Amino acid sequence: MVNNEGQGSGKFLLGLLIGGAIGAIAALLYAPQRGEETRSFLAQKSTESTEAAKAKTGEVAEALKTNAAQLGERTASVVNDLKTRTSDLSASVLDTAQNLAKQGKAIVDAKASQLQDAISDGKEAFSETKKHLQSAVEEEASEPAA
Repeated sequence: MVNNEGQGSGKFLLGLLIGGAIGAIAALLYAPQRGEETRSFLAQKSTESTEAAKAKTGEVAEALKTNAAQLGERTASVVNDLKTRTSDLSASVLDTAQNLAKQGKAIVDAKASQLQDAISDGKEAFSETKKHLQSAVEEEASEPAA
């Protein structure tokens, strides 16, 4: 949201000063009074213009302070929101990574167990085949030659 309040106030202040100067010049040119009365009139108008300019400057400064404070609050809110979201996202990523690591370990453990079972079965098959072959060789060796 863009706030143009400060820009409008600055334009008003500039217009006020220019208008005051033009009014003072016009008053000098068309003044039916004596010089002393004209000087007094100009001094009074100058004081009024200065006070009006000071008042408007104060209003603009107050509006800027308010806008700056609001911007600071919004910025702090956005930063806190981002910190919370980042923290939540980090925790979620960490949890997911830990779960995946656990699942991977479980798969590796299961495959290692299957491999151990296969190796054990292979050793048993080898032992049985070896015994069978040894007994076949012994049988042939004990048979008389024909």
